[in-house]
Amino acid sequence: MSKRNKYKSISLRDKYEILEMVKSKVKYSDIMVKHNIKHASNISNIVKNREKIIYEFENGQLDSSRKKMRSAKFPELEKALIQFMEKVHNETDLPLNGILLKEKALIFADKLGLENFNASDGWLDRFRERYGIKFSAIHGESKSVNENVVNDWTTNKLPDIIQNYEPKDVFNGDEFGLFYKCLPNKKMTLKGQSCSGGKQSKERITVFIACNMDGSEKLKMTVIGKYQKPHCFKNFKNKPVNYFSNKTAWMKDCIFKEVLEEINKNMIKQNRKILFFVDNCSAHPENLKFSNVKIMFLPANTTARLQPCDAGIIAWIKKNYRIKLVRKLLVAYENKEDLKIDLKDAILLLHSSWKELKSSTVKNCFKKCGFNTESQNDETEDNDLEENTNWENLASHLELNLSFTDYITMDDNLTVCEKLTADSIAENILREKNNDIDITSGSDTEIDDTFEDNTPNYTFKETLQMITNIKNFVASNTKIDIESFHLLDILEKKIVDSHIFASKQTLISDYFK
Repeated sequence: MSKRNKYKSISLRDKYEILEMVKSKVKYSDIMVKHNIKHASNISNIVKNREKIIYEFENGQLDSSRKKMRSAKFPELEKALIQFMEKVHNETDLPLNGILLKEKALIFADKLGLENFNASDGWLDRFRERYGIKFSAIHGESKSVNENVVNDWTTNKLPDIIQNYEPKDVFNGDEFGLFYKCLPNKKMTLKGQSCSGGKQSKERITVFIACNMDGSEKLKMTVIGKYQKPHCFKNFKNKPVNYFSNKTAWMKDCIFKEVLEEINKNMIKQNRKILFFVDNCSAHPENLKFSNVKIMFLPANTTARLQPCDAGIIAWIKKNYRIKLVRKLLVAYENKEDLKIDLKDAILLLHSSWKELKSSTVKNCFKKCGFNTESQNDETEDNDLEENTNWENLASHLELNLSFTDYITMDDNLTVCEKLTADSIAENILREKNNDIDITSGSDTEIDDTFEDNTPNYTFKETLQMITNIKNFVASNTKIDIESFHLLDILEKKIVDSHIFASKQTLISDYFK
C-alpha cells in the first residue's frame, strides 16, 4: 500500500503570492513547481478563499509566516480587544496580562450582545496565537515598537502589497493638530504650555494631508475647525483647502469618508487606481470601499516607524508654518503693530508651506518607512529649512525663554480624533458591522466669536495698481531678487485672465435675458 502524501502547509505570504500569480494568469503547473505544491486542488482552495487571504495579509494582524488562518468565533469581540490593547499601549503604562484581557473580553461581549462567549484559557491561548501576542512585548513599561512586526511588514508584506503599483499611485495620509494662532511671548517657557491669544481650545485645528511615494503629488489639504462659518471667511471664497467643522475640531469618520470619496472621484477622472495607507485611528473606519482607492491600514502601534507622514513630512510643514508666523510677527514688531492671525491667514500659510515641500523630502520619508521599489532612484537632495535667522532677533525683543524647537513642537501631542473608551470601541465595531457611518458628527459646530474680517473687496483696477506698486518697490530695492518680477507678471496675468473670463460670462448671460 502506498503511503499517503504528507500535506504541505502554505504560509499566508505564499498564499498571497499564489493569488497574485493566478491574477497574472500564470499557469497552475508553473505555480505548483515554484511553491512545491503537488495537487492543483490546493491552488483551487486558495483561490476559493481569496477574499479572506487578501484581507488577512493586507489588513490583518496575522504574521505573514503563519500557515493556519483559523477563523475567530467572535471576530467583533477580538477586534474590540485589539483596539483596547492599542489604547492601553499608546496612552498608559498599565501592564497587560491574561486575567485583565479575559475580564475586558467579558465586558466587550456584554456590550456587543454576545451571549455564548466564554473567556476561557483555551480561547485566550488561541487569541494570543492568532495575533502573535506576547505579554512581555506589550508590557506598559516599554513604549517601543515591536521590531518583529516592523520587520515582517517591511520585508514580507509591504513589498508584495505595492509591487503592482507605480510609486506615483502609492499614497499615505495622516492628521496633525495645530495651535494656529500661537505666537511666542515671554510667558512661554516650556514645551506644551498654553500660548497667547485667549482660550487654547478655540485656537486649534486638525489638518489632514496626503502625498504619494515619489513626491510628485500632494493632494488638497483638509482643515477641520470649530466654526462652520468663521467671520474671517466672509470674503474667502477661493479656499485652497477642504474645510469642515465640529465642536472638537477633530477628524471624524464622516469627514474622512467624504475626503476619500472626493479623492476617488478624481482618480476615476484620471483613470487611476491607487493604494492609500493610513493608520487605524478611530476616525478611519475599516468598512470603506471605493472603486479607485484601496485603503490599506498600517500595523498597529507602528506609525512612528512605518508612517511616512510621521517620518518628517508633518514636522517639516509645521516648522515652515511657524517660520512664516515668526517672520510676520517680526515685521509687525518693527512696524509697532499688533499681529492678529485668523483662520484664513492660517489656511493660506499652511497651503504655502505644503506647496513648498519638495518631492525629495517626501521620497526620503517614504524610504525611511520601507517603501522601496526597484524603479525608484536614490534621492540625496532634501529641502531642510534654513535655520530661522529671525528667531534670535525676535527672542531678544520679546525676552523669550524657549527655543525655536520647543515653539515648533509644542502641539505635537494634540488629539486629532476621538479617544476610544470601551463604549465607543463597541459602538464603532457595531457600526462597521452594519456598514454605518456617523453622518451627524460633522455638523455640531459652535458660533464664531472671533473678530470680524474687515478686509475690503478690492476692485479690479485697485488690484492692478497694487501689483504695479509692488513692482516699483522691487525695482527700487537691490536686496530683492529681480526674478521676482516674473512671479508678479504671472500673478498679474492670472488676475487679468479671470477678469476677462468673468466679463465674457456676464455678456453671455445678458444675451439670454
